[in-house]
Amino acid sequence: MARFAEVNKPHARRAQSNPLGLTLSPRGAGGAGAGRVAVIDLHYQSVRTARVVLDEMLPAALASHAEVWVITGTGHHVAKRTHQKSSERGVLFDSVKEYLAECAATYRIGKDWSGRAGAFLVLPGR
Repeated sequence: MARFAEVNKPHARRAQSNPLGLTLSPRGAGGAGAGRVAVIDLHYQSVRTARVVLDEMLPAALASHAEVWVITGTGHHVAKRTHQKSSERGVLFDSVKEYLAECAATYRIGKDWSGRAGAFLVLPGR
């Protein structure tokens, strides 16, 4: 969790000074967390520690925000055939996708400007 806290400091500072108000969620109309977006950046986490972070952080973030961006990175900079890389993506992306499926979470896959998947937009349960 210490590594997670360090990586997420910039997101926390940004949220205090300039909360992300743009939302794709229908909850943006009102209710708890209306229009608020949280960011959980999992860069530098392992597959094992990412699950620990998600177990601890995701339920609270979903309870208090209209949506949550979970950032894994694309894995495009990692050398092939390592413990960090699957066939096309980083193993962290695949692990988080599996985690979200196990939780029956509603999510959309976020892609960067070149079309590489590296994030998930997670919406609270309906």
